[in-house]
Amino acid sequence: MGYNYALTPEGKTKREEFRNTLSSSLETLGGAFQATQTLIETIKTAPSMEKRFNRAKQAAVRALRQYADNIELNMAVFRRALELGEGQGAAG
Repeated sequence: MGYNYALTPEGKTKREEFRNTLSSSLETLGGAFQATQTLIETIKTAPSMEKRFNRAKQAAVRALRQYADNIELNMAVFRRALELGEGQGAAG
């Protein structure tokens, strides 16, 4: 069921470039995720004020949580792609 193929030297170079890009993107996303989590906590701990401000604060936290969830999803996809690439690396 597995595919048996051999990559050309150029193909191997391109694969490594792609893996390096994924790894770099994963590190960047990790930093963005941490920054977003910090921002969420900062907003949540801001003192309560008038109702309009509190509603806006809650809406911002909800939006940032969705954004953080999307970052986590992207990180999972990148990690999986790297894992799959490692399995293919043995064949090439």
